[in-house]
Amino acid sequence: MFNDKINEATKGLYARRQVSKPNANGTYQDLWEDDIVQRNAAIDRLEGLAKEDPKEVSRIARLLSVYVRELSKEFPPKIRDDEQTDNPKVNWARNLSPVRADMEKSVQTLGRLSRISDTPLRDGEFDLRGCNLQAFDLTGAQLEHCLLSGSSLQGAKLVEAQLHGSDLSFAQLEAAYLVDADLSEANLFMADLRVAALNDANLQNSHCFRTGFDGTNLSGALFQHSSLQGASFHGAIVKETWFQGAKMDSIKLYDMFLRHPSQVFDRSNQISGAALRNIDMPKQQISELPTDLVFGDASVILPSGVCPGDDGWPPHWPDQKLKGDAFERQWRAWQETLPVGWQQGNA
Repeated sequence: MFNDKINEATKGLYARRQVSKPNANGTYQDLWEDDIVQRNAAIDRLEGLAKEDPKEVSRIARLLSVYVRELSKEFPPKIRDDEQTDNPKVNWARNLSPVRADMEKSVQTLGRLSRISDTPLRDGEFDLRGCNLQAFDLTGAQLEHCLLSGSSLQGAKLVEAQLHGSDLSFAQLEAAYLVDADLSEANLFMADLRVAALNDANLQNSHCFRTGFDGTNLSGALFQHSSLQGASFHGAIVKETWFQGAKMDSIKLYDMFLRHPSQVFDRSNQISGAALRNIDMPKQQISELPTDLVFGDASVILPSGVCPGDDGWPPHWPDQKLKGDAFERQWRAWQETLPVGWQQGNA
């Protein structure tokens, strides 16, 4: 009987209605179109069935995921015309609207299913890869371990969203609102987070390989123990942003907006235990670097112009460029020598 209920609700996801459209000659033509009202009602029924039997949450999550993926093929995301110089990407993204109410409602429902089952869904049960989620309101959504690779989330509202362990590789998050969002252990490989709002977001242990943070507001964001390889922070707002234990490899730090020139890397332990590789510290942005709190090698160009072999070269820094494994071993060995509490900024 419960299977019949789910099957009946699923049929509602494909409801259509007949409408009459006027022709140019004054006659009318009968056409069929998706019945959005009936489809929204079907989504409500599926959520109600999940509450009735929480063991079916995974099944319902898969149904709704397929629904959004299939409709995204029919209604692909909008693409900004880069030739429109009078329409900056931040305004373009934040002027977007959801493509369909039933698609947005499906993802909002997915974001509540974990509360019903009282357990985060895994193993691809939240599969929204390549979906059009532009401008969706997903405030507070619980989408832990969600597959969002290649999804379009420009202008989406993800305030306080739970995205722990989610795959956001290649995701488009330009101008998205991620204030207080949990992105810990998320995969952000090649994700586009330019001009996004990440104030007070948690990115601890996240993987930010070649992630774009240009123009992003990172005030109060946590990057402890994250892997920042090739990430770009051009024009980012960095105030009280925490990088303890992060691995910073080939990141771009130019033109960041700081409260004071040296504030991002000062002696407040915001960067204690971090590793620096292949970075040119711009003199105009960083007047001092607490080198005793971080680890690096000869690939780092210091703001002071000090080079390996010079007086003032950090004594715990190797005077040559280390390969990956050797760098990792020496960095971790050096971290063991730090005072207790460095990971929380209490050293």
